[in-house]
Amino acid sequence: MLKPNDSCWIIENNYKITTATAKYYSAGFYTLLLNSESAIRLKKHRVYETPEEAASNLKKEM
Repeated sequence: MLKPNDSCWIIENNYKITTATAKYYSAGFYTLLLNSESAIRLKKHRVYETPEEAASNLKKEM
């Protein structure tokens, strides 16, 4: 589980890995700060602790 101000990675649009900062966790959702301007709430299974973990979950084109 991430703590406040921990760095994490998310997958945007099923192809781009983006860095975020965890700010809050509640009821299975993380509130993340993206590039210091915007925030997003994502379910726990969509937030990754390493960029390698995020890369392994990218959808592969067939």
